[in-house]
Amino acid sequence: MATIQKKKTNGIYYWYIVESVRVNGKPRPKMLAYLGRPADLLKKLQSKTPLPTKSYEYGTIAVVDNFINKIGIPEIINVAVFGEKQSVVRNKLDLGQTIALIAQQRAVHPASKRAFHRWAQKTFLPMIYKFEPEKIDSQHFWDMMDLIPEDSIPNIEKEITLKVAKLFNIKPDLILYDYTNFFTFIDTMNSACDLPQRGKNKQKRNDLRQFSLALLVTRNSKIPLFSEVYKGNKSDAVEFSDSIGQIRTRLEELSFSIEGITLVFDKGSNSKDNFERLKDLNYVASLSVHHNNKLKEIPFSEFKETITKELKDGTRKTIKCSRLNDAEIWGRKRTAVMYFSEALYEGQIRGMEKDLEKAVEDLKSLKASGMKGKFLRKRKNYNWTKELFEREAEKTIDKQFVRDVIDIKVEKTGWRFILEYEINAQKKNILKDTILGKRILITSRQDWNNEEIILAYQGQKDVEFAFRQIKNPFHSCVRPQYHWTDQKIKVHVFCSVLAFTICALIEKIAKEKGFPYTINDILDRLSSVRKVKYIVPKTENKFDIEYGMEEIEDKETKKLFEVLMK
Repeated sequence: MATIQKKKTNGIYYWYIVESVRVNGKPRPKMLAYLGRPADLLKKLQSKTPLPTKSYEYGTIAVVDNFINKIGIPEIINVAVFGEKQSVVRNKLDLGQTIALIAQQRAVHPASKRAFHRWAQKTFLPMIYKFEPEKIDSQHFWDMMDLIPEDSIPNIEKEITLKVAKLFNIKPDLILYDYTNFFTFIDTMNSACDLPQRGKNKQKRNDLRQFSLALLVTRNSKIPLFSEVYKGNKSDAVEFSDSIGQIRTRLEELSFSIEGITLVFDKGSNSKDNFERLKDLNYVASLSVHHNNKLKEIPFSEFKETITKELKDGTRKTIKCSRLNDAEIWGRKRTAVMYFSEALYEGQIRGMEKDLEKAVEDLKSLKASGMKGKFLRKRKNYNWTKELFEREAEKTIDKQFVRDVIDIKVEKTGWRFILEYEINAQKKNILKDTILGKRILITSRQDWNNEEIILAYQGQKDVEFAFRQIKNPFHSCVRPQYHWTDQKIKVHVFCSVLAFTICALIEKIAKEKGFPYTINDILDRLSSVRKVKYIVPKTENKFDIEYGMEEIEDKETKKLFEVLMK
């Protein structure tokens, strides 16, 4: 309930609607609306028309919260951590609700937890969860996240995935597995954490420590079934070896038929031992073109079979391919399918030409240095030989494809080194005709035709989309990430994957109802749906606070909101 109060300024009374709130435990007046002079106040009281005072972002908040409640995420988290005991409550929020709020922020507006209250004040979240935004600071999140043991995260993920699979009828035939990494600004000398390590960063920040994330998602709907955070210097193949058993266990926990599911993964996971560990898991995997010389040397002119792939515009694209049912790979006969990827070919051509241009410039500089004897003068105590100079030249061309097409020759005359080089056109043409653009797939699905095998592997784009999304700075993003202990990093990433799961479910339901939008489009549309705080006159000096929806002008957005709120 709010009341009206007057304030005298320059001899004139002005009226305000004021609500009493508690700040740090003490009552304080909070102005809700300015009513003006007595005459203005009288007019408003006589009309008894609700007075709008403030609007809040509601559409995205309400839809995400609707899915959180459908799944029962707060309850699942509280039970997993505390069992039958009552959850810890801080600032009117228990642990499950706090994690749900983190997922909300990650899904809708990724930002630091210190900035949470500034964002929350602009949304309808405080009214939904009954908390005071000013009290929900970074310390609140730090203390609550600290309650989640590291070893309970897989169990929480399992229970949420079980509920999601049951509620939303998730029955995959194809599951996609891949990895990515995230750089951090954790100090090199910080010994409080073990996960962040230096490694090959996919965003080219090799100068920083990083942690890695493995993710298993379903085809098309992109629903995460399994995730794991691991050390930034751990190789993909080793991580895959450790994850195979966990993936099999997760599929069994979800009561999925292992025989009816095919696992798709990229060549970074390959090793002889890993394929042996797969056992009863069917797979489609990519193989390095350099792994098998017999497959490598088969020219595209021998690709006699074709398949067609439907494009987004409804047209169909022809793909040339070839199949060997008895390819010798890691000491066993395996089914291999090769096909020509135009996108891969164009990318490799661009990369090769750029690297060739750089290599020629470096060789030109090296040649001039050798002719002037600069090496000898630069290192007076170092005895340069022809072999050492050749090694320097080989380092210059030591890049993929470049070493295959540039011929170099070194001669020594007195104290000079004479370097000759050329781009071998014949070798370059052989490279274009046999290797560039070639994809090699191996599979245990011997009963599948070429089209099924190739399209299964191309489904890998869905897990790549998941990684792009959790690196998207606008929705479901892992960064910013300011945690620096292993436990906090794992909880933080869990919240981000949870946010992506909710977003993937929202997109799935929207598409099933006929809305052809990506999750980013959906959330952007829903952000225009707002709720308004009204002050409604009741008596001469008392007012009620009520909330109502703003009119949604766009009919498509209104229909989308109504569908997702069911």
